[in-house]
Amino acid sequence: QILPALPAAPGAIALGRGLTGLAYGDRWHTIIWHEGLWTLVVRGPDGTQNLQNAHEIVRVLDHVRLPPTDGVVWVRHIAMQNAVTGSAIEIDAGYRLGRAVYTVGGLYTAGSLGGGRRPIVRILRLTASMRTWRATAPAS
Repeated sequence: QILPALPAAPGAIALGRGLTGLAYGDRWHTIIWHEGLWTLVVRGPDGTQNLQNAHEIVRVLDHVRLPPTDGVVWVRHIAMQNAVTGSAIEIDAGYRLGRAVYTVGGLYTAGSLGGGRRPIVRILRLTASMRTWRATAPAS
């Protein structure tokens, strides 16, 4: 996914663990930062919720190691028109290693988040668990 042009000048925002992100004053309250080779983006209509999500990601990455390659984590809050679901969060993570592209993600509505499940934690753990493999020739 390509990041759209952001019209407002960014301001620095503390995310914890000494990390600083850039918070944009655009209508999506975009927050962008880097951890290692990874770029992390949180967007949505509620700036407070975006900052809470960014802090959650930073806390999770204290315990979860993403693959050591260039990658992107994209969290986007979506206002749904359906009165039953109300809103949703879309989370995608991916990286490229050589010619292979590894991705994981999902769209979670308020109704699908029952039981206290935290989709950001789930996606980050799945991303960290993805391992590359090399095909080997059968023994002769």
